[in-house]
Amino acid sequence: MKWWTITTKIFPKVNGIMPFVIGVFLSGSVWILKFTYKNFYLYLFANILIDTFFTYPFYSLFKKLGVWKLTGLKQYQLSLLFFVKSLLMYAFQKYIGDRLYSKIEGTASKQQDLY
Repeated sequence: MKWWTITTKIFPKVNGIMPFVIGVFLSGSVWILKFTYKNFYLYLFANILIDTFFTYPFYSLFKKLGVWKLTGLKQYQLSLLFFVKSLLMYAFQKYIGDRLYSKIEGTASKQQDLY
């Protein structure tokens, strides 16, 4: 959608966005979810704080260094995109992940009753 342009690739043969998606972005999102899950307001606060830091000072540094820049989005739109992503992650974990784990735990307790 041409929302941003990656001008410096960390690994020349890899798409420029992949280190962000697989690296800091994915691992940071998963760790925030892990440490703040079950406390929705803390989860939202942590996401807003960290995403705002990434969107404004961190982005300004990367833009100044010539690593990447926004082309089709404004910074507040990127923040909104991150916020929606965090809501979707929480909803997925809450409504799909919890149901899956409860089924697994139910099966494990039934098997334990057999012994």
